[in-house]
Amino acid sequence: MFRIVFVCLGNLYRSVYAEDKFKKMVSGLNVDVSSTGLLKLDNEVHIKRVKNADLVLTMEENQTEFVKELTDVPVFTLREYVFGDNKDIEIDDPISGGNPNFKKEIDECLVLLLEKIKGELK
Repeated sequence: MFRIVFVCLGNLYRSVYAEDKFKKMVSGLNVDVSSTGLLKLDNEVHIKRVKNADLVLTMEENQTEFVKELTDVPVFTLREYVFGDNKDIEIDDPISGGNPNFKKEIDECLVLLLEKIKGELK
């Protein structure tokens, strides 16, 4: 079982949306998808989820740095993981960052993530 955890600040919009959408995309594959928020990482259940993941994908670089302090598993921003370092690597918060296009940005990344994950599962 390949475990992916999506992380954003509050686990209200971006990571929850990515989790729900990606669960549907990987249905039938040996992939477990979950999400959490930085604000929940004072809870042992959420910390365990991150530590037991095979891959943690955040929405912003500061979230990546925070999660790296908690675990030794690979941690990247979602955009960094699917596009590499040559593209803007953050998906801004729809509330504090005023990003009305966050769903479109996540959808674009998830299509590419699925292709990468399929390669990992072979």
